[in-house]
Amino acid sequence: MNIVVFDIETTELAPKGVLEERDLCVLDISVAAAFDYKTGEYSIYMKDNIHLLWHRMVGADLITGFNITGFDLPIMHCVMEDRIVSGGGNDPELKALNLDYEKIKAKTYDLYFEAKAGAGAGKFDRGYNCDGILRSTWGAHMAKTGNGKEAPQLWHDKKFGELASYCLADVHRERLIFERCWTAGRLRALGYKEGKEDFQVERPQVRLDIEAELPHRLEGDLDTPAEPGPAYVAPLVTSKASDDI
Repeated sequence: MNIVVFDIETTELAPKGVLEERDLCVLDISVAAAFDYKTGEYSIYMKDNIHLLWHRMVGADLITGFNITGFDLPIMHCVMEDRIVSGGGNDPELKALNLDYEKIKAKTYDLYFEAKAGAGAGKFDRGYNCDGILRSTWGAHMAKTGNGKEAPQLWHDKKFGELASYCLADVHRERLIFERCWTAGRLRALGYKEGKEDFQVERPQVRLDIEAELPHRLEGDLDTPAEPGPAYVAPLVTSKASDDI
């Protein structure tokens, strides 16, 4: 199945407040990571090969990740436009890139927005960040090992290996959430009944009318949620940086 799960980190934190897509064009990508269901491989992308990730997404049937329509995709699009303008004339790979942004958005399954829609949550309701879903659905042992706000500092400290590992771990966890949406059509989140009950989400294959089995599935029981853990208060979500993707 031609599906890509991806995540990016940026060299600086996102501006504070409710952001429009144009506000995100001031940011640059430090590292990106992806899992490709077509090949079953995880990949890392940086400045020299980030266009290959965009090219891969153009050819995908479905693109997924956490808050990608509100953060990752707009930044990727701005970066690709900038790279083409600044170097596309001399680089045949860049010059040949398809920048059909609306086409890419049309085949996107955003885990953050699907979770909030399924739970009937409002725009600023808490507890629907990636950690809130991981803790509620599978338990505290699945919580993220880092904080998205720390990623720009890792970049500036030149801790590139640590940064790449963090981004890859995010993609793996987002893949876990995606596969539960695909197989069970249910999630839990700390913002919904304190993470103690499931809520329905629209399955990605239904949303995008895909008739296929999901290859390269993670091993283990994705469908049975963990017992509720201790109460946890998630931060107020206003942007990807504060949402701790």
